[in-house]
Amino acid sequence: AALPVVLRALVDVTDDGIVTGRAAPRELAAPNPDARRLVDAFIAARLLVAGTLGDAARIRVAHDALLSGWPRAAQAIAADREALCTRGRAEAAAHRWLLEQRDPDFLLPPGRPLAEAAELATARPESLGADAHAYVDASRQVDTARGEAAAALAQRELRLEAETQQARADAA
Repeated sequence: AALPVVLRALVDVTDDGIVTGRAAPRELAAPNPDARRLVDAFIAARLLVAGTLGDAARIRVAHDALLSGWPRAAQAIAADREALCTRGRAEAAAHRWLLEQRDPDFLLPPGRPLAEAAELATARPESLGADAHAYVDASRQVDTARGEAAAALAQRELRLEAETQQARADAA
């Protein structure tokens, strides 16, 4: 049960299905005792590489061939393919949003992109970093505000139509 947790943190999958390793904070890749034991064993076997970035301990897969050449890893990645693709899209979009200084024009559009990212953020919050969570939350807030504004406009139009019909009936 620990292998899928570890792989989720250390693997990226593109929309084209290309699987690559990525560096991740140790606490993200090993969030529980079973995952920590597995990570320690993989580091000892030189299947994972440990390092630091600033003050943060980071780990990564030693060779991407492990991800496709080991059937158990390949199966775990295949089972999470959609979630990993969604995470990749959300993180890339969040990065762009941050580069654009959180410009609302770069938030997730309503529909499937927002629904998928929101589902991932809710079902697997550990899958997204703080910036991606902030991005998904901001996208949801804007979408909710749009929906509320559309509902208020529809109510206003209905009220005006009813008033118009009443005025016509009174005039007749």
